[in-house]
Amino acid sequence: MRGAKIMVHHFADGRLRFSYKDRVLTCTAYGAYAVPDPAEDEKTLDARVDALAAARRRAARQVTALAA
Repeated sequence: MRGAKIMVHHFADGRLRFSYKDRVLTCTAYGAYAVPDPAEDEKTLDARVDALAAARRRAARQVTALAA
């Protein structure tokens, strides 16, 4: 199997499955796999984007006030 490509299936519940030519391969987990941070909802993302936009507007006003 040297140089062969396998498919890695990472499921939402944390399971991993490896397959090669439509055959499921056996694997042994050593240690723990990294778990990604949970996704944030749309309201949280909107609030963060709004805060960043407001901070950029304030910074732009300060630069123009200093230049005048």
